[in-house]
Amino acid sequence: MFTMRSLGLACLTGAFVRAGLAQVVVTGGADATGHNYEWVVENRGAKPIHEIVVPEANADLVLPGEDWASEWTKPTIFRGGYYTLRANAPAAALVPGAKRTIRMRISRSGAMRAAGSFTFRFDDGSEETVGAIETPRGHTVLERATVPVTMGLAFIAFLLWRRRRSPDATPNTGESAPG
Repeated sequence: MFTMRSLGLACLTGAFVRAGLAQVVVTGGADATGHNYEWVVENRGAKPIHEIVVPEANADLVLPGEDWASEWTKPTIFRGGYYTLRANAPAAALVPGAKRTIRMRISRSGAMRAAGSFTFRFDDGSEETVGAIETPRGHTVLERATVPVTMGLAFIAFLLWRRRRSPDATPNTGESAPG
């Protein structure tokens, strides 16, 4: 599990370590409320970026910037939901040396902060994934199932306890009562 300090260090370290090696540098993350995310994407490569895949959890608003569109992909059991941000035209692609700000607002139900990754697709079809970015993360299947399973087990335990304490719970030995 990440602490806020380790997550912040991972995000900062990842952004600065990759600066000399990667074609794309991403900085940013959540604000103090955890409901508003903002990332600055900088293209340091030689090829234009025409598509960015951003993980999401309970986002109700995504602003990819001018001349870009967003498409939401529903989460599955095996993979969380994500937004694919695409340039509307080749001229709107993120050209080398340019920066773009991406904003995301998380709904009232919230999301957990986690280190995630963005995937960038270039005009020539190649991809680059940049990790150690603070992103929203939804609850896993196990996390969502914990409360209902615990409540169900507690209810079964209560029924067994009640059955054992009831007067009808005396064992039947097959003998009739004297009388």
